[in-house]
Amino acid sequence: MLRRALDAFDAVVVLEVATALLVVGIAASLSGRRVRLPARLPHVPTAVVLGAIVLLAAAFRIVLGAAYHLPTVFGDELIYSGLAKGWALHGEPVLRGTVQVGYSTLYPLFAAPAFALTDTGASGLTALKAMNAVAMAATAVPAYLFSRRSLPRGWALGVAALSVSVPWTAYAAFTLTESLFYSVFVGYAAMLAWTLENPTWRRQAGLLALLAVLVGVRTQGLAVVPGTVLAILVYGGTRRFVPAFAVLAAVAAAGLAAKAAGATLPTTTYDPVFESLGRIGGMLKWAAWSAASFELALGVVAVAAFPLALRAMLRGGARSAGSAALGLSLALLASVALLSASPYGLGRLHERSLFYVTPLLITCFAYWLWRGLERPRWLALACAAAAVTLAALLPRDIVFQSFDVDMPSSVFFLDLDRELPRVDFRVWTVAIAAVGAGVLLLAKQALFPLVTVVLAFAAVTAQVNYRSRLTGEQARALSWVDDRLPKGGDATLIYLGLAYSPEPCAAAAWWEEEHLTIWTEFFNTRIQSVKHLYRPNQFDGVPSDELTVGNGGLVLDGGRPFAPEYAIVDSRQRITGTPVRRFDLDSIHSEFRNGASLTLWRVDPPLRLYDRPVPFPPRGDGSFCQ
Repeated sequence: MLRRALDAFDAVVVLEVATALLVVGIAASLSGRRVRLPARLPHVPTAVVLGAIVLLAAAFRIVLGAAYHLPTVFGDELIYSGLAKGWALHGEPVLRGTVQVGYSTLYPLFAAPAFALTDTGASGLTALKAMNAVAMAATAVPAYLFSRRSLPRGWALGVAALSVSVPWTAYAAFTLTESLFYSVFVGYAAMLAWTLENPTWRRQAGLLALLAVLVGVRTQGLAVVPGTVLAILVYGGTRRFVPAFAVLAAVAAAGLAAKAAGATLPTTTYDPVFESLGRIGGMLKWAAWSAASFELALGVVAVAAFPLALRAMLRGGARSAGSAALGLSLALLASVALLSASPYGLGRLHERSLFYVTPLLITCFAYWLWRGLERPRWLALACAAAAVTLAALLPRDIVFQSFDVDMPSSVFFLDLDRELPRVDFRVWTVAIAAVGAGVLLLAKQALFPLVTVVLAFAAVTAQVNYRSRLTGEQARALSWVDDRLPKGGDATLIYLGLAYSPEPCAAAAWWEEEHLTIWTEFFNTRIQSVKHLYRPNQFDGVPSDELTVGNGGLVLDGGRPFAPEYAIVDSRQRITGTPVRRFDLDSIHSEFRNGASLTLWRVDPPLRLYDRPVPFPPRGDGSFCQ
């Protein structure tokens, strides 16, 4: 029922609802009647209300996530699930048989119990999705604590509810760091605001400890360091933060020394991003585009009102929350612009790296509404003009070519383009921004600006209703290796990188075979390592060791014989040993009709290949095109 309701809420329906609300808003303004929000909530303990928000948000995402199974973000999902399995089975971050410390440290540790306490990889992934949903939903607690620095209880609870209603909570269905980073980042913002008000050494120590956790979850956490410094400068009292500055300087010096010595750090995999720091022009361009896409995803008004809210907060009694929101928001925007300007960003917009600031912006927005929508004429006009200008600058190609996981709001515009192809993309963005600017300048009460946020969240959420072609039962069948291996056994997956066949079905058969190897690794816990022969898999995005054919069998780099106890290989290739189980992809889904097939072998060491037929059959089941 929930999915059917979301499916019905397409882009055209959103426009119809928005138009109706606009008409109602204009009519209410002309009549002079005010639609008041409740002045106070019924007396229900705050802990009970927050608990209900967390439970409802977690349940919402667990229900929607139940239809999503297959990995999509290569190779991030393979990396983090692989590291989690390494912690679960070996007590260290083992990825494809090698200890890796260049990725997230704490998210794999967070995910490890899901694989340690379940029998198969598929069961572990199901448990992990539920854990991700709870972690996302738990953001309501730090969002409430942050907003309470500046807002009364009722408004703060509203901020908490909106913070876990953002469309980006859909990332709970993925094996990605976003689920954990969201709650920790908002917790850091709350801790920063609290510390700004009274920077005792205990609070500074707690802030630094939380910063270490943030960086341990996701390297992007380093961006909050300059953001924290900016927040301190804006708030004032710099001298009282000397202990924190000294610790940060010492850690930075130690990190630079370790880097110069060639040590592998958690930031190593992001070196291509840091090397793009000199691209100032590119960063400014991507920052403007990122701000434009983000304001549209939030309904325009919440972002356009940010300077107005900051003016009121920094002049009034909400300086700590305002300073933290300003510093951290600008820092994350700069980190996203740097990512997009680098080769690592692939020329895409990255809402998934910016959405963490949403509770901070909503807090500032709520403060502006609570204080009566103060609008100094020239500043308000500048904010409205900036909102429309940013929307007009957003390139159609960048939006339409961005990956829907990186930029979920792009799916809304793709749907608009499909339903109403005669209307240019820029007409939509400018029109939406213009309506938002009008609400910013003319709204006389809080209800209609709040509706813009709720409507934007609903529109994007309905479009990013992630689902897979496989049912849950079919996904569980992909744990075929875990189901068949004896207790305590593990296997090596060997990707057979064969050349293309000229047969007509070869391209589709090759795609299925490549993805079957990825899905087999993803859905099984006890695949200890992944190797490749001839060439690596072109889709998985994760390095694998190369095998070569020697006189006595397959050998690793350096000529060492390769002798695993169990091996998984393309069913077209026989190896020395005893076949344990063959898995054909079309056995679980009739849509996959090109014969993708893998076989689990018990190896007679060292592993040797039998001669294979020439030409090699294009289909994974060993047959030729039908």
